[in-house]
Amino acid sequence: MKIRYSLAVALSLLVASAANAAPIATTSPGKSSVWVDDQGTLDVSGNISTLTATISKGKAKTVFRVDATITIGANAHLPGLFLALLVNGDGVHPNFALDSQCDTTATVACTMAASFWLDIDAAEAASPGGFVGKPLVISLSGGNTADDPTALNYTVSLSGQVIKK
Repeated sequence: MKIRYSLAVALSLLVASAANAAPIATTSPGKSSVWVDDQGTLDVSGNISTLTATISKGKAKTVFRVDATITIGANAHLPGLFLALLVNGDGVHPNFALDSQCDTTATVACTMAASFWLDIDAAEAASPGGFVGKPLVISLSGGNTADDPTALNYTVSLSGQVIKK
């Protein structure tokens, strides 16, 4: 009887802890659009866990657009944030990595939003066989520009759409 009771308690604790964990919310893989968000604590280099998503298949005569947002919790010495985006391992426009300054006199969260895009035809011409008819694998990294090991909380999200030219 004690074994059954202990097993029931252990199982209920496991279920409760899994319910309290914040899973990555995603619609990946998507056919023509994808949304992903995550939250956590910056790693020892001041970076987020890489966020990934997939569009099922790249199509000719389209542009892939990604909007991304990062918020890092309050810290008065946080000088700035960065976001870097790759699609199938290649950079995007306007630049694969963008950064933004934070107010180092404030103790409020710092937020950055960025828009990236990739012309699928141009990417295919530069890397034949790499984009048209292939999955578009999006990798978003980011964090604080100072590589500060302070364990700050973050939230990050991306949304991507394939748009006809």
